[in-house]
Amino acid sequence: MALLARIELDKKEVEELQKDLGTILDYVSKLKKAPMKEVESSQKISNVFREDEPIIDESEIKKGKHIKVKHIF
Repeated sequence: MALLARIELDKKEVEELQKDLGTILDYVSKLKKAPMKEVESSQKISNVFREDEPIIDESEIKKGKHIKVKHIF
């Protein structure tokens, strides 16, 4: 993968990544063996997202056309 990504790794980094990739692949194989519950075609999928609600009063934070925010730096 390092060759495809065109990054240079030393031997220690390659060994660590091989171990990590092996762990990921083992987990994926476990997921493939997990029982799957089939969804009946008669079941309708509905919108699971909620409507957004304002959490603060906009009049307190607006300054003209702009919104006041806390300083980052």
